[in-house]
Amino acid sequence: MTKDGASQRYRIPPHILDEYESWGLCGALKKVMGAWQYDDEDLERLSTIMTLHDIGFTAEEVENYMRLLLEQPDSDRQRLRMTEEKRKATLDEIHFRERQLQRLVYLRKRFSHSISVDFNGRDYLLTADIVLRKYVGNHPCPVESRLVESGISEVNDEVWSTSYTVWAEVAHAYSDGTKGNRRYSAELTGSLEYETQSYKIFPDNGLKLESSGFVGDAVRDTVYTDGPVIVRNFRRTYETMYNYFSFSCPVNQYEASYDDGIIKFDFPKLEYGILHTVYELRFVGEEENAEGRRFNEYFLKQEIVGEFGQAQHQVSDEFQVIVYLE
Repeated sequence: MTKDGASQRYRIPPHILDEYESWGLCGALKKVMGAWQYDDEDLERLSTIMTLHDIGFTAEEVENYMRLLLEQPDSDRQRLRMTEEKRKATLDEIHFRERQLQRLVYLRKRFSHSISVDFNGRDYLLTADIVLRKYVGNHPCPVESRLVESGISEVNDEVWSTSYTVWAEVAHAYSDGTKGNRRYSAELTGSLEYETQSYKIFPDNGLKLESSGFVGDAVRDTVYTDGPVIVRNFRRTYETMYNYFSFSCPVNQYEASYDDGIIKFDFPKLEYGILHTVYELRFVGEEENAEGRRFNEYFLKQEIVGEFGQAQHQVSDEFQVIVYLE
């Protein structure tokens, strides 16, 4: 069988045949009409050569092995030692790669983006969560995580806001075999906002509160991340509707979550409960402006009161109201 025939029929790569011929070990080859002829014994040797290549022998190591096989029939122990050394080296490489895979860890950073769109008089909210991962190298990293306990501490209540700390203890098993607990924490707040009103002109003093409550869609914006801890601001709008005007009060409620790629959970949090509006239209007296136009002067005092945890938040404002008499 010719070289091309052996390559095509038995799928032997040409470079393997070239190696075999270059070593000068193929004494059984017959050259007919200028072309080498391969017999069954050659094919058996080539099968051994291909196997040695497949298990990781270099070309030089294959040649040394084959010379021992063909030129030193009593070299069984030496050839066995060569294969055992290769086997050990291969296992060491496999174990090294396994350790590398165990140490692959990604720091996850999640961003939540929201876009509000007004289309044909209706509000639409588009929200997308984006997760970024970053390879941090061959350092010991968590391969198992378990929430042990969590809680709230250091609550500081103000008139219109509350700040507090949330914490969680997480048990980790690391890629280097060690174990340990770690405490994670975040600083959160809850607050009411209020925009100062300018004076207003009413047609009369018949001001009435028609409705109040949350309007539109809530929005969660990522404020910051600290390792696996993600802090977001949960924003809503509380709107008060009078028969003559309306005003809005932004409500901010921070919250935190944990995500290390192994487990996810939400930290405990304080939340707003019932919000309500209190108002008073107080008559001051009858006045006259520079143009000689007479009017009744009032002051409108309004308060937004909300329960947050054990606290009661309050924002208030007072502004002038004019009711012309003619």
